[in-house]
This record gives sequence, C-alpha cells and structure tokens, in this order.
Amino acid sequence: MTKQLRKINIFLVAISFVLSIIPYIGAYLVYYFTRTRLGMYRHMVFLNPAIESEYPINLIRNSIIIVMVISIIWMSFLAIKKRCKCVLPCFVLSVLSLYYMIMYNAQLHKGYYISSVLILIGVIFTDIWLYFIQKNRN
Repeated sequence: MTKQLRKINIFLVAISFVLSIIPYIGAYLVYYFTRTRLGMYRHMVFLNPAIESEYPINLIRNSIIIVMVISIIWMSFLAIKKRCKCVLPCFVLSVLSLYYMIMYNAQLHKGYYISSVLILIGVIFTDIWLYFIQKNRN
C-alpha cells in the first residue's frame, strides 16, 4: 500500500469514528434535555403523537432492532473468525443500543423516537468504522 493511500485510509477511519460517536452524544443530549428542561419535554409531548400518526412506528422499531441484531451477528463473526480485537467496543455499543431499543418506549422516554434514530445512525457508522479498521488490518 502506498504512503498516500495509507494516509487516506487512516483519515477515513478517523472520520468514521467521529461520525459514529456524534449520534450517541446527540441521543444523550435529547435524553438529558427532555428530562431537565420543561420546554423540551412539552415539545416532545406535542411531537410524539404527530410522529405516531404519520409513520408506522412498530414497523420502524422492529426494523431498527433487526438491523442491530444483524450488526451484532456481523461483529461476532469478525471477532470469532478473523480475530479482530477492535470489535469489543463496537459490540458493547451495539448491545447497549439494542437494550435501549427493546426496554424503552415513548411513554417512558419522551425523546425516544429521535434518540432511536440517532442510535441507529450511530450503530451504522460504528459498523462502517469497524469495516475500515478490518480493511486496514488486512
């Protein structure tokens, strides 16, 4: 691999890592502001019925859970078959995200819909990050 191509790969790994962390920070901020700021809570109480009436929430939620399960299976495959040591943090993040998606709902957490979309984006970017690391390793 040439020196310039190696630098590009390192840059892509760094960018995908940053892009995988930002949605988790955003989901936590939505959770924090929904719990501590009454205006954000009221906005979410107003926004949730609008989202529920416009989109098939159960289908979207189940699709997100299936994508996360596929992601976890793919990471398990990488850990077992290719012995990639960088899988553990990604695996833990995906399992915690799956736990959040299964255990919470819009009644328990008013910013659930926005947080779940951000968490899905985070899981996808985490998989991309893991793909780049695995590709650089070979």
